[in-house]
Amino acid sequence: MPKFEARSPKLETSSKFEFRISRFGLVSDFEFRISDFSPALVDYPRARLHIPPMTSQERLVQEIKTAMLAKDADRLSALRMLKSAVGYTQIEKKTDNLSEPDFIAVVQKEVKKRRDSIEQFEKGGRPELADKEKKEITVLETFLPKPLSPEELEQLVKATIQELGATSKKEMGLVIKAVQAKVAGRAEGKTISAIVGKLLP
Repeated sequence: MPKFEARSPKLETSSKFEFRISRFGLVSDFEFRISDFSPALVDYPRARLHIPPMTSQERLVQEIKTAMLAKDADRLSALRMLKSAVGYTQIEKKTDNLSEPDFIAVVQKEVKKRRDSIEQFEKGGRPELADKEKKEITVLETFLPKPLSPEELEQLVKATIQELGATSKKEMGLVIKAVQAKVAGRAEGKTISAIVGKLLP
């Protein structure tokens, strides 16, 4: 039986080709063996995948799904109302996705609505409705950045007044607008106005 053997010294491999005659014609058997062969491992640098952080709007969608799976009706209701408010703002701004500042502004507006409702319900002797609004505020506030402490906010207002060179309450509007841009949702407009009014002569 004719045999052919090939050997590659570089890879330390052995190969064998066998041919035989049968009643069906020429038949070949191919056998490839690797003996004492350890291929060099090439360490290719791993590409670091840059995964952008989830936006607040994307997180809202995920939170709704989670609340649905958990069958948390109260939380789901608050989240869906926020999603609806975000949708209306998207239509107004003619955009598919809100920027983070715009999203935060929507959340703050929804929180304010509920605080106003709480005040009305408490005055009207409807504590059960006031409690419902409070629960919704708790859900909404999870989408707001950590608020500044009173001390931090006052220092920021002082620095802004100094930067703008404001010297009287006539410039309150200018100062408030500048501070609101800096805090990016970490303080309420009512609180900012109060501190600016206190610090400006």
